[in-house]
Amino acid sequence: MIEFVNGSTWQVVGSDNFNSLVGSAPAGIIYSEWALANPNARIYLRPIIAENNGWQLFITTPRGRNHAYTTLKAAQKEPKSFAQVLTAHDTGVFNIERLEAEKQAYIDEFGEEYGLAKFEQEYLCSFDAANLGAILARAIGKLEQQGRVNDEVAYDSLGSQIFISADIGRRDTATWYFWQPKVGGYSIIDHDSGWGIDAEEWCHRLGEKLKQYKDGKALDKIWLPHDAMAKTFAAKHSTVEIFCKYFGSDKIGIVPKTSIADRVNAARSVIGRCEFHESNCRNGLDNLIGWGYEYDEDKKIYSSEPKHDHTSHDGDGFSYGCQIIKMAEPKKQDLPLEQQLLSGSVQSISMGQLRKQHFKQVKARR
Repeated sequence: MIEFVNGSTWQVVGSDNFNSLVGSAPAGIIYSEWALANPNARIYLRPIIAENNGWQLFITTPRGRNHAYTTLKAAQKEPKSFAQVLTAHDTGVFNIERLEAEKQAYIDEFGEEYGLAKFEQEYLCSFDAANLGAILARAIGKLEQQGRVNDEVAYDSLGSQIFISADIGRRDTATWYFWQPKVGGYSIIDHDSGWGIDAEEWCHRLGEKLKQYKDGKALDKIWLPHDAMAKTFAAKHSTVEIFCKYFGSDKIGIVPKTSIADRVNAARSVIGRCEFHESNCRNGLDNLIGWGYEYDEDKKIYSSEPKHDHTSHDGDGFSYGCQIIKMAEPKKQDLPLEQQLLSGSVQSISMGQLRKQHFKQVKARR
């Protein structure tokens, strides 16, 4: 922090520590490498800028279609904002020969796929370059192309009950996804997240959101993470106790403890059957796109677990919901024989065995 002779100050703060600026009065904020910053920083500091009639400047290299991409698109639509994308071809800093040499150097260093992705990202400002290490980014991109991320994804009052999956992190951070099962898939109709909110406040906040759906009578169950028994939100009672008291014990479930790898696989399996209400879930979607493994530039390998940053809470909250879905799905051996054959779970069976098993299942149904 530098204080000038006229009383003005200039200060550098990490976006993961933005709460240290709450209560200050900046006239302007520069977000450097915005794509890598915590998007919550802008949410909590924006009212201060608005009150001071100040300004915000976002400078970044693309990192896939995350919150920096949506910031750019919003600025392009806003007449009073300025937005510009300049590639290495536009700036004229490098000639064609140098750019080709740089591209080849990336390929030699990181391999064809990763090298090209890094080059296009760093030199060509590509938001569509492969987001290597990302867990769900490609799948969400397909959902967007298929038109399954839009504001027409809505709650069906004649459909199934809603269930909510959640993650509770440190510093009173929490995220919530509102799921409605439908024929062939799932509609994620709402999302909420925040920090510094205790369990009682979350109960009230979620209850208010649920009032939009059958006057609050659409809730099937809220699934809390397995460690919610120990999470207290700095309260005297466990999170589970507080939620049971507010919603009723029959409306609260605990997600069984499994490995992170199992939850990641569940998320990859379920995401293709989902659709999202874009406006309600935009922040959650941005974080799901950014959720991924960290690449070690020296060892040339990915981390064994997803990196822990501002995206991981949404990744965990969504994957807990996917885990519940996978656990509720019938196993192939529990399906009728005809469906087993169609699904390929019966590899080889004689005609005698087929008749015997068929009559056994018919008798059981009766």
